[in-house]
Amino acid sequence: MATGQSAIELLSVYGLMLLVIGVVVSILFIFTSMPESLLPTQCTFYSGFDCLDSGYFVVSQYQSQLAVVAVDTQAGVVNITGFSASFGFTQSTSGYCTPTVVTQGQTVFCIANLSFQSKLGDTYTGTYQITGNYCAYGPLNINSSCPGSSKYQYGGGARVQATTPVAFVTYAVSPMQSVSSNVLVADSSGYRYGQLPLTATYQHGTTHSYSYYYTIVSNSSKTYVFKSISGCGVKAISGRYVSSTSCTITATYNGISYGSCPSIPNSGGANLMGIVAKYCNLTGYDMAGDNLNSANLFGSNLRNADVAGSNLNYANISATILVNAVLTGVNFNHEIMVGVDASGLTALSGSNFNYANMTYANFQGANMAGSNFQGIYAPYSNWQGANVAGSNFQNANLTNANMQGADTSGSSFSGANVVGCTGCP
Repeated sequence: MATGQSAIELLSVYGLMLLVIGVVVSILFIFTSMPESLLPTQCTFYSGFDCLDSGYFVVSQYQSQLAVVAVDTQAGVVNITGFSASFGFTQSTSGYCTPTVVTQGQTVFCIANLSFQSKLGDTYTGTYQITGNYCAYGPLNINSSCPGSSKYQYGGGARVQATTPVAFVTYAVSPMQSVSSNVLVADSSGYRYGQLPLTATYQHGTTHSYSYYYTIVSNSSKTYVFKSISGCGVKAISGRYVSSTSCTITATYNGISYGSCPSIPNSGGANLMGIVAKYCNLTGYDMAGDNLNSANLFGSNLRNADVAGSNLNYANISATILVNAVLTGVNFNHEIMVGVDASGLTALSGSNFNYANMTYANFQGANMAGSNFQGIYAPYSNWQGANVAGSNFQNANLTNANMQGADTSGSSFSGANVVGCTGCP
């Protein structure tokens, strides 16, 4: 009996082993016998860089391009002097990378031109290398010569499928601390700071939209305010562009540190007409019923503050944080609200914003139903998912604004300028 049981166990073990071997052999057979065009594409660097993506484009009958998107993984600075590739026993005729000076964590695009007759859909295997000077200095010492260093070669290999030309577009922002919120909307999708830099692959000639947030809140006592934007030929904090080449769009922000403002009492009902109190930390303050007519509260943090019934006519609350603030019955006539963050507010319905300046303002997800926005100036403002049903936008300027997913039912847009507005009726 024991002998029979041992024989059965032996057969079970060896049978399982044979099954595993059979599966492995089958997989190897599939990958070695299937057409190359069905094999997965891949790219890799041997050191110094990580390959994020690659593409092989048929430009004309005898002209092809290898494109590589990589990130610098080493500390210090690399001044890139060249990029070359070899595919199908053909050496590239020219090549370049942009930017030419990169630091750790920075994305770089590289293009190699090949005089090689390629066929759409076919898969090709080859090698490439970045040539440059390496400096073990900090970013503050970036220069074009990188003294004292010698040329380095960062090699790699790729298996790519020939396609029509595409562009790799990277969205980036300047460094921030303790930021976990959304900072960008690209083609209607939101992205958090930790997801950037983000590289998208676009077909040439296609149109894409982007919108960076004007004011970005950190989890510390600091807010970041939009300063400038560069790359891909864009000029504004949000807009549209036609993809034609690989490039990087970078938004730069200034960090604002909050301070205490003893001139503003934490009791409500105060007469603060014309007060100048910029960059104040007013988190959770009782400002109900305050007279803030013509006050300057630029860059202040009013998160969770009670501002119900206050008078903010002609006040400047640009770049302020109003998240979770109580704003019931507040009058915003002629208010300067450039870049204000009022996202998610639920107590703004029925408010009066006549002729307010709302450029770059963020009202994403806010409840502003039944409000009066007559004559507002709000280019590049973000109303995505907001409730503005039954509101009055007569003669409003909403050029390049984002109203995708907003509830605009029953609202009047007569005489409004909605050129370039996404989601506007």
